[in-house]
Amino acid sequence: MVGNNTITIRNSLVIGAITPNDCGDIIDQASININYSQKAVPIVSASSSAGNAGGRSGIVFPSMGQSNMMPIHRFSGMESYPTIDGLMIVTNVTLAFFNNMCSSCQDFAFQVNQGNNDGQFPITTNRMFVYTTSQTNLISNGWPNLDVVNPARCEDMDCDGLKKDLFIDEDGTLFGQPSSVFSDSEHFWGNQQHGVGDFRIPSAALTDVNGQIINITSIYPYRGISRGPTCTYQTSWQMYLCANTTDYRMLIIESMDSDTETRRLSPVAIMSDNGYIDLINGPEDVGWCNGYSCGMRISTFMALIESNHQYLIYLSSTQPNGMRFRIINSNASIVNILALQYDSLQQIDVYANGNYVPPINQNMNYSYMMLMDTLNTLTLSSPVGSNFFNRTTKMAYFVIDGATVIDLKISPLIVLTFGLPPQTPVSFFSTNLVSNLAALLGVPANMIVRVNIVSANNNTRVRRQYSNAGSYQLRVEIRSSPVQSLSGNFSATTQLMANLTSIIINQYQSGELQMAWANCTGTNGTAPSSLTIQEPNNQTSFPLSVIARIALVTPPASCREQSPCTTQPVLVAYDSAGNVIQNLGSIQYPWQVVASIVSQPNVTVPGAIANYTNGQTQYSNFGLPYIGTYQVIFTFIQPNGVSISFITNASMTANSSSVTVGQASLAVTVVEPIYVVTVNQPFNISVRPIDSITGGQLGQICWNNWTWTANVSLYTLSQSNPHGALVISTTSITIVNPIANIVQVTNLMIDHIGMYILSIRLVSSNNQYSLHVTSNGILAIANGTVLQTDSGQPLTYVTLAGSIIASFLTPSNPAANSQSFSNLSSSTNLAGYNVTGYSYNGVVRSLQPNTQTSNQDSSSSTLNIGVVIGAVIGAVLGVSIIVLGTFFGYRAYKNKIKPVRLLDDPDAANSFEPQSRRNGESSLKIEPTDSALNSPIQNPSPIEHGSNIIRDVSVKNPTVSLPVNRVNSPSILNTPRAPSAAISVTMLDFTRQANGQHMNCKMPDVELIKFE
Repeated sequence: MVGNNTITIRNSLVIGAITPNDCGDIIDQASININYSQKAVPIVSASSSAGNAGGRSGIVFPSMGQSNMMPIHRFSGMESYPTIDGLMIVTNVTLAFFNNMCSSCQDFAFQVNQGNNDGQFPITTNRMFVYTTSQTNLISNGWPNLDVVNPARCEDMDCDGLKKDLFIDEDGTLFGQPSSVFSDSEHFWGNQQHGVGDFRIPSAALTDVNGQIINITSIYPYRGISRGPTCTYQTSWQMYLCANTTDYRMLIIESMDSDTETRRLSPVAIMSDNGYIDLINGPEDVGWCNGYSCGMRISTFMALIESNHQYLIYLSSTQPNGMRFRIINSNASIVNILALQYDSLQQIDVYANGNYVPPINQNMNYSYMMLMDTLNTLTLSSPVGSNFFNRTTKMAYFVIDGATVIDLKISPLIVLTFGLPPQTPVSFFSTNLVSNLAALLGVPANMIVRVNIVSANNNTRVRRQYSNAGSYQLRVEIRSSPVQSLSGNFSATTQLMANLTSIIINQYQSGELQMAWANCTGTNGTAPSSLTIQEPNNQTSFPLSVIARIALVTPPASCREQSPCTTQPVLVAYDSAGNVIQNLGSIQYPWQVVASIVSQPNVTVPGAIANYTNGQTQYSNFGLPYIGTYQVIFTFIQPNGVSISFITNASMTANSSSVTVGQASLAVTVVEPIYVVTVNQPFNISVRPIDSITGGQLGQICWNNWTWTANVSLYTLSQSNPHGALVISTTSITIVNPIANIVQVTNLMIDHIGMYILSIRLVSSNNQYSLHVTSNGILAIANGTVLQTDSGQPLTYVTLAGSIIASFLTPSNPAANSQSFSNLSSSTNLAGYNVTGYSYNGVVRSLQPNTQTSNQDSSSSTLNIGVVIGAVIGAVLGVSIIVLGTFFGYRAYKNKIKPVRLLDDPDAANSFEPQSRRNGESSLKIEPTDSALNSPIQNPSPIEHGSNIIRDVSVKNPTVSLPVNRVNSPSILNTPRAPSAAISVTMLDFTRQANGQHMNCKMPDVELIKFE
């Protein structure tokens, strides 16, 4: 989502605690904030005995995205991906009374949201005023949450929400001089639990062009967000302060491919020209699919960069065909050179704000694109969009500024490498080579953008003397003219290149290209001895084989009429040396084999066509139509560009022996299940007859002049007492669709709300088959009822026996809720349902059912019903609970986020070494000096950053008992305190140190409080 995603706070006063030593401050239970806090999980405040005394946070870093399901879900969490851009502007604001609370808990004027693991957008400030606020309490950044490093959330490394946070003081009114402040991204470097270290750097960055391992630390000795020697590490903030520079910006890197959620590209390495390596993971999995995490994470990454630097970018998997780069909240004064590494030789088209920009090494003497081998001459003063592809390192360089969006698209490129014999005449290479190749390959001459002739003996350019030449490699690159804008017709170009690729491969694998080559003038009867091809939009090259014959190695067997044979046929192609050919044809257009019945060519054979890939034909639904004995012949469908005489050759066909076909064995399955219907409103149910042995589809669902009839009724459950009935309308009919192979019963109705199962029976008109199936559970709702769909993970629900979860909205009275769930723990039988557990505001608890109920459930488990039924519960021990109508398949609930707390104790903060030393941390423990804590970084010595380095952090827990801290609460004299003229955000969530020890202070999250 791209747009004007800006939050502005202006002309305001933000107050922390006017009386910071009022340790007798307690919660006002009558406050409406407390009453509504149960819906705004986590709660606004609580007693210190609850473990979350909490300080205050004036302004929290912005999170922007779609609804996060507040107030049903926690306020500070994310239930959707972050937007592409975002910014918070704070201007003419006074920050007052942000200090340490009761000598231990800290209030902060600005706070990174500990509950947002995905991504938080920058904050810029100007015309700020600070009153009675400590410098150490201006801003704070917590450590990444370890508990989201799991397959259901961030996978195997920290997400970036607490590691890529940027704060810019534009005029110096906050920090004393214009400054940039950003996260300590490398804090857990080398810690395998957090999944961050040199062991996560993409392998391509760790090797040279020959594949040899390099000493990455000698080239890039530092870790984290790139910074200059004037940047200082602020221990109390857990952030870096770079004074006198406001040129840091957030770079957004996007995969534009359709598989952006399913193909993981991270860790992404950002490597700066001043020796820093930073790693990016991307947002977490925020989905909730049928009770499970969706296993999808969008490939959009947030990086922090400084203007006037060059950054190399490495991905951990195959590069997308389309990548987009933008520097957000910026203008043309912010300029960088970026370079994206590709795994193979590619033609990268660069678009600046949607318009094509040619590479700087294009030969302008040609009317079409012809590339030259030149050096990279890009500089920061080059026009925006200028680009160069280094063919040795396979890096695509380009210039970007803050006013320009850059798109990289892999242009469809065909790379052909022919092996030519030494007898090839020199004249073939020197006379009309491009036009000769164009004629042989069937492509226009202007599509051949590069021709390279190399001697296979010494890897040098071909010599002009025929007598001294050995064998040769002829590399030819083919591409169409670049599309001039992102709004142009890319599909036409893609299709053209796909067709050309298919023709070239087919002609070579059939041997017809070699024959045409030998007959070409100037070749002296010679032809290529080999051909290796890199197909368009593919990053690997593979050699092509020439087919000599095809053989049926596994004949079909155990066949039933109209059904897939249990043993599917397997055909294998061989070259002249008897080697199995792995692939025939291109990736997009593989060769296909078709089966037909000998002497009965007009009889339709089910599943007759199969692709040839991975060393054999890929039959899965081959069958024969009728009872009897048949002989089957397999032939190739004519490949594109290959003559018909080739496929009719005897060596290109294969015959089976006699195949016996028996009677069909059928079953039935529901097609497109229905989950919700409206009472007294018609609906349809569709089923499909299938083969009962393989589960495969039938060639035809009716044959030999018979058809199907259907009967639908309610399925009766022994423990169910439905109040409704199935109404079959007079207009209800059974439709047999032989094209879609389904049977549909129309205009059914249910006349009362509840949960139902349908029983469907199909009977053939010749009485040979009677098939039965039950539907899934169908919820019938009243007309006008709107179901609230919870796409995220539920926080409050009851788990019932039978793998059932019922999710609820709870009343706002916290005392009543607490008592209700407490009573539920001691009485697990609810209206005949066995309660096995519950979750209240994200706290999950399992319950032990009573013996009697367990025995009842055990006996009921013998029902042979392959369905899960949702349950509607009207009350839980006298407390009204509104059912959302959303039912989830049960699974072990995701671990509750347990964020890591700040170092809010001065002694604990001093136990950390300065960042300049943490970069070089080893097993040798170095005690920091006070003067080193905020000292500038002076070219740290190159060190090893191995995965074996684990940081040893010792945190001293305060011994004092801390009270609750509130902005608007009763005074010590129990008289009402005058309301504060302020906007305040109370710390909301539990936090803990990286070593797992809980502190008695809290990390702040976001919640706006309205003062009457």
